[in-house]
Amino acid sequence: MATLDALNGDLERALQVSDYDSVASVRRTIAQLYPETPAGAEASYKLGLDALFRHRNLDAAAEHFRATTRAKVPEWGVPARVSLGLVLLRQGKPQQAVFELRRVASIEPPTPQTAQAAGLVVVALLDNGKASEAERARHQHRRILERLCKQGDGVDAALGRFMMAMEKKFDGDRAGAKAAFQDALSGGSLPPEYREQAERALADL
Repeated sequence: MATLDALNGDLERALQVSDYDSVASVRRTIAQLYPETPAGAEASYKLGLDALFRHRNLDAAAEHFRATTRAKVPEWGVPARVSLGLVLLRQGKPQQAVFELRRVASIEPPTPQTAQAAGLVVVALLDNGKASEAERARHQHRRILERLCKQGDGVDAALGRFMMAMEKKFDGDRAGAKAAFQDALSGGSLPPEYREQAERALADL
């Protein structure tokens, strides 16, 4: 059996030359031989992304994301469950999507990923024709964002303020959105890609 170190070396060489078929092949081997390890969970998750974005294969993507969650490695399992929820939505399975996304949204303490999942629960419920339940979920999403915004001056709090600003902008609360964008930008912790989005959105208000 190939050792994990040897496989990681093969993976690095394939990545260096952008040989994505070989990258996927090595990751499949890692996922099959070391499924319960962090490396196996990462391989399964990235195979899911490859299936989703490179091959446009929703069924394969869902299978890989489920394999990631079974590894019980939170670093990869949480984003995999959010991605699985998105895939299920695209497959027209909103009830299953809600089930998976709520598992992430309930994680304590709140993180940007739990807030993202809570927002997607609202989308899934609306897609399933459950307007009153979606409204309750929307209030829960807001509460998660409010708690996230109060977590100091780090990246998670800055992302929470950015997401809150986007919510307020969507709701037509221009003054609230402007204040929230300014708050998100003020601490210097907002990642560059979100900072650019926030600056553009603020200029539009």
